[in-house]
Amino acid sequence: MSNGKIFCFAHHDLDGVCTYLVTKWAHPGYTIEYQSITGFDIRKDITEWLLNHNISDYERVFFLDLDMSSVTDLIDYENVILIDHHKSHVDAMKYTKATPIVKEYSSACLLAYKIFRKLYNIQLDEAQKTMVIYGNDYDSYKHEFKESKMLNVIFWNTQKSFDTFANTYANGFVPFTKEQIAIHRIFENELAKTIESLQVFQGGHADEDGEYRVVIATFADKHTNDVADYLLSKYDTDVVVIANLKNKHVSFRRPKNGTMKLQIFAKDVADGGGHEYSAGGKINDAFMEFTKSLKPI
Repeated sequence: MSNGKIFCFAHHDLDGVCTYLVTKWAHPGYTIEYQSITGFDIRKDITEWLLNHNISDYERVFFLDLDMSSVTDLIDYENVILIDHHKSHVDAMKYTKATPIVKEYSSACLLAYKIFRKLYNIQLDEAQKTMVIYGNDYDSYKHEFKESKMLNVIFWNTQKSFDTFANTYANGFVPFTKEQIAIHRIFENELAKTIESLQVFQGGHADEDGEYRVVIATFADKHTNDVADYLLSKYDTDVVVIANLKNKHVSFRRPKNGTMKLQIFAKDVADGGGHEYSAGGKINDAFMEFTKSLKPI
């Protein structure tokens, strides 16, 4: 491998950091810098980075688990590679020089692993493969392994979460420490209190085919996926909507056997996007208008 320089932008979540780790493992010998971004204001993040950096200074610049279609004008260079699995990105690509490896997939980290294995014939060890398995399990919303949910809790409840996680699992998955288990126990107690205090609303929405869909909604500024799991287990609904008033973000989740296309719903009511089973958007005028149809349970 070359001794060149790589820069990685990665989504600030579990799938994003796992995708970054896979990218790092696939490029031994490279000097790799990185920055995690939330995706809430991508243009601002990239513009600020470009004040002190040049894309041409790097052999490769990766954008990982990020829909960059709104800032094509800033990043469309031949040394840019995009690895993403969001349908909203698949539907909006307009790159002429960059290399988009963008397809709807269960997770970005598994997609990256498959791509790098094909390109470089990389061979991950068991600890590294385990991290990919857990990252994919969580982001695909299958949640077949308790370890994947614990890893997500650890990511979001650790100071300097992306950096700390990337350092802790630099060589792949390792058993949880006593401190990490304590973090998870504290999280479970906080989650119980959050669920106990939820205000829940119900409404309806006609999807793109005119079919009536049941909507369950609430407000929560943390534990989004776990709150969604609770609501999905308690109510017979087609979609759960969770509005975070702190960051003005809306999350959409559906039951495992659900058929509602959440990326379309999110676009309609919150200028958002994502996957059929999991999507996100903004608290904007359209969303506020939608909430008028919701009634307290």
